[in-house]
Amino acid sequence: MTTTVFISSFVALLAMIGTKMIEQRLGSFPLWTRLVSRTDEVVHDMISRLVAKYQLWKKIVYLFIFNFLPAYAYELLVKMKDYVHKKYYESQTKLKGNKRMLRANGSVSSFLQEISAEPKKQDVVEEVKNIEEELKS
Repeated sequence: MTTTVFISSFVALLAMIGTKMIEQRLGSFPLWTRLVSRTDEVVHDMISRLVAKYQLWKKIVYLFIFNFLPAYAYELLVKMKDYVHKKYYESQTKLKGNKRMLRANGSVSSFLQEISAEPKKQDVVEEVKNIEEELKS
């Protein structure tokens, strides 16, 4: 492989030196100079495209590494924290008998649970009527 690359490079260098010597003795070749200038244009165009693609991919990789990955990792951490928080409160209520429950919007204190557990006014009014009827009879 190395030998092949060396030989092809050596032949190209010899061809370039030979054409330059012929050009100096006979004058310029219009066909050869046009061919070389067009080849130079194509090579420079290819190099500029490669540099542009490199810069584009460099920006994409930069955005991926420094913007997307940290945001995605943060999102995963928040989801894991919420999951662990939920499992912790579920296990706490089962093991310790704690009356705190995890709702969709957060935990509910025992005070609010006691308020919600109190009978409604209608139930109290009905109980009072029942007691009054029992007293009358």
